[in-house]
Amino acid sequence: MKKLLISTCLITMSTLAFNAAASDKTASTPENMTCKEYVDLNPKSWAPVALWVTSQDTQFKNGDWVALSEQSVAEAPLIIEFCKKNPEGTLQDYLASKK
Repeated sequence: MKKLLISTCLITMSTLAFNAAASDKTASTPENMTCKEYVDLNPKSWAPVALWVTSQDTQFKNGDWVALSEQSVAEAPLIIEFCKKNPEGTLQDYLASKK
């Protein structure tokens, strides 16, 4: 009985560890975020994510941070508009549409 309980615990722990590792690989970041995921975010998150998306190719000097700019705040409604028209699209599709 004791061995069965230990075996069951080990199987459960390994399953949980596998699920935790798998969820990290599917974590949504602005690089792979869909429009639906963006629209579903808390609206307070729209501007910071817009900053991340629009500044991903920018090389910032004097450190690795940047203040939230007016451009990224203004970009959020444009991304929302694009995403409502293209819910199956991605934020990368939005960037491509601007070029």
